[in-house]
Amino acid sequence: MVGKEIGTPGRPEKTVQVRNRCPGVSQNQAQKALKRFDGDVEKAVLHLQGKGTYLRPLDTTHESQPDEDFSSYLKLPTITHSSSLCYEILYESTFDLGAVVGTLQSEDYLDQISQYLAYYHKDDKQQLANDINGDVQGFPAIFYVVAANDAELIRRWVQYGGDLNATHGASGMPLIAFIILRGDRPRLQSTEILRELLSLGASPFVIPAAFYQRFNRELPEFGPVETDLDDIQEDNKLWCKPHVRTLLSAALSLTQRYLLDRAARVKPVSERKRILARKKNAVALLGLNLLIIGQEMAVDSLKSMLLHHIGMASKEPVVLLFAGPSGHGKTELARRVGDLMSLELHTVDCTMFAREDELFGSKPGYHGADEGAPLNNFLSRKTGETSVVFMDEFEKTSVGVRNALFIPFDQGEYIDRRRSSKVNCSQTIWILATNAFDYEIHSFCVRNKELLKNTVDLRRSPVFTKLVSLLWKQCVTHFGAPLTGRIKEIVPFLTLTPDEAAIVADKRFMELEARFSRPVKLSSMMEDENLVGSIRLDIARDSVVCSNIAGNHYIPELGARSIFSGIERVVCRPLVNMYLDDGDDFAEDQAETRFLVDVNEDNEMEVLPN
Repeated sequence: MVGKEIGTPGRPEKTVQVRNRCPGVSQNQAQKALKRFDGDVEKAVLHLQGKGTYLRPLDTTHESQPDEDFSSYLKLPTITHSSSLCYEILYESTFDLGAVVGTLQSEDYLDQISQYLAYYHKDDKQQLANDINGDVQGFPAIFYVVAANDAELIRRWVQYGGDLNATHGASGMPLIAFIILRGDRPRLQSTEILRELLSLGASPFVIPAAFYQRFNRELPEFGPVETDLDDIQEDNKLWCKPHVRTLLSAALSLTQRYLLDRAARVKPVSERKRILARKKNAVALLGLNLLIIGQEMAVDSLKSMLLHHIGMASKEPVVLLFAGPSGHGKTELARRVGDLMSLELHTVDCTMFAREDELFGSKPGYHGADEGAPLNNFLSRKTGETSVVFMDEFEKTSVGVRNALFIPFDQGEYIDRRRSSKVNCSQTIWILATNAFDYEIHSFCVRNKELLKNTVDLRRSPVFTKLVSLLWKQCVTHFGAPLTGRIKEIVPFLTLTPDEAAIVADKRFMELEARFSRPVKLSSMMEDENLVGSIRLDIARDSVVCSNIAGNHYIPELGARSIFSGIERVVCRPLVNMYLDDGDDFAEDQAETRFLVDVNEDNEMEVLPN
């Protein structure tokens, strides 16, 4: 071992030789290149200089910095602040950005910051927008906001004028690169914040396109090859120097690459749409495309319908039919609409109700007439307000139930049987979900498998329009003309492409990472106890692992549930069993247990102690 560098196939002088011939390359980069080429200096130099067609050339247009220098930009300083923001308002202090940042780094900050911002917004909107886009100890204030991992706070900040495309002055690092490179665990947390930022309008184009185009592939260790980095010299990407590309390549997860790719392909929102959405408190609706996996046609159709509705200030209810197989996003999209528009959502499980009085209450004179029913009571409480009613498995409803919906769907009002008072449901968004047309949708997806992989081509193709026309006809046959005539839009939900199914698998893995990372907790109360915990779950090659899961376990008829079930069988159960076999007892201070998920040479899933 004398004269050898640990982990490097070669002598120390080889590292020196490589660095002398490749100015700007760090010792770590030189060692990795030598390791990759079994200590061959010439191949390592060619690799780092990019003189082979398969190699990443060294970008010498910018002076490289050591990795540790850049990592310091990912650590925010702690800002101390003594008094409460409410106290400052009381004494009419001038706006203090440092005080806001100091408060959000403490507990119970949301209400204080919300009141503080609202107070100064009322006083001078433009001045507040200028103030909150200032720096605090070298970092834009919005960097501290996203580091709090609070989607509601981010929305409030943007509402008052926060700049989603702010950059760190010293490094030029954009906000979304900051959240990616921090690499917060569990991954689910940072991924959801990235999703939030992109959906609110952060530009994906500050990240070189080669990092996320064709998202379902493994990125090279040192980043994409130079010939693929067509946009690297653009002003908004000069921060992405060679050593940063290595960090970015390691940090970007499969789902993050998917989100960047999807955001880059979404048609830019017109200024009129932004103004309309802002006036109607529906700005988040514009980013709906990023909030569910796949279903781009369904999202486009829904977004167009809702923008038309709020733009026309319609006084008629919106009745939508979500048609498609289970496990493909119908419930998720309905829930997201409610969340994005800050609307209360009421879910009706149509398998539970056979009679119309179970929805609208017993008629006067009958037992329980003064109690009403859950749906009726919800609509009565929200009378005249916008809300969402989601009727799941609508095909299970009886003729009597469907007939009872004619008047609310058509006139936007009905009589509350409890008090004989009128309920105004003209602003209600009714979403009816059905599996009744699964055969037609499955057949369409099988016939157009290749077309589904390219949404741009699908939008241009007449086959999708023909599918929608077919579903309208089937709707008349199945539900009758009177009900179908009251539906504003039929929204088809298609089966997943292989890449989309891989993203579903990655989402499940992120949820499991978060669940397993919870600390072990011992308690006499069963519901409070957590014995399977303090576990770190790592995915070796996310695109390879997730594509394997998708290919082996996705069943279109079952949707996402089939992927979840596959992960439970081949990952969760083996992992939990290995965890339970390791150790004699549980302890709240037990060491973290690590597991690695990978695919072996036989294309089989492996869960290994790490």
